[in-house]
Amino acid sequence: MISMKMMILFSIAVLLPFLSAGQEEGTVTYKQVVQLKFNIEGNAPVMMEQLPTESAAQFVLFKKGDQVLYKNIVDGGQDDIHYSSGGDGDVQMDFRIQMPENILYQDLAEKQVTEQTDFLGKKFLIQGQIPKQAWKLTGKSKMVLDYPCQEAILQDTSQQVVAWFAPTIPWQIGPSRYHGLPGLILELNIGDDRVVRAETISFEPVEEAIEAPSKGKKVTPEEFEEIREEKLKEIGATKGSGNSTIKMIIREN
Repeated sequence: MISMKMMILFSIAVLLPFLSAGQEEGTVTYKQVVQLKFNIEGNAPVMMEQLPTESAAQFVLFKKGDQVLYKNIVDGGQDDIHYSSGGDGDVQMDFRIQMPENILYQDLAEKQVTEQTDFLGKKFLIQGQIPKQAWKLTGKSKMVLDYPCQEAILQDTSQQVVAWFAPTIPWQIGPSRYHGLPGLILELNIGDDRVVRAETISFEPVEEAIEAPSKGKKVTPEEFEEIREEKLKEIGATKGSGNSTIKMIIREN
């Protein structure tokens, strides 16, 4: 006679393959919050109080079999700030935060990645192999969107990257280029100023066309990194300083 415990275990073993097969397609929305830092040259203490302390953006991930598309949601939303000190020493400032369109396409079967990105007003098409990423599991766990998640830390990187992934969702992908864990990444903590967290998950059929972007100057990841570093030096930024630091020079006429 088969015991009740054995019957329950058998039912779970039979059900798991069907759960995995049904999860080969779906959509995940993420919210990214970046803590902003300002490097201001000039005397503007009152203006500092009106500057935003963070910037938020929405992203969406589509998966259909081995095809994955990740992009930000460009809806025209932006943060606008106008400041005027008034008086004889009049200082005026218009400040706008607007994220350009970025599209990341991955072919998991061919291990190919194509990214269309805007950098300092120019559009680039970065093509190459999906790189391997070395993760270390910490044994820590928590719930994200009612899914039990495990913590992993990315090794050999210039900044700390902490991921929380859901083993019950058998997708080895996540936001942006982060991947390779045995489950979908639902939360990322990048450095001390950037958090990307899943807001919704759907396993309904994907209506979005999943195809590689095609606009921009074609470059390899290595070529783009060289261009990026050169341009950052021109504007006074340094490698590893992060994208959330904004340099502002205040001049009084």
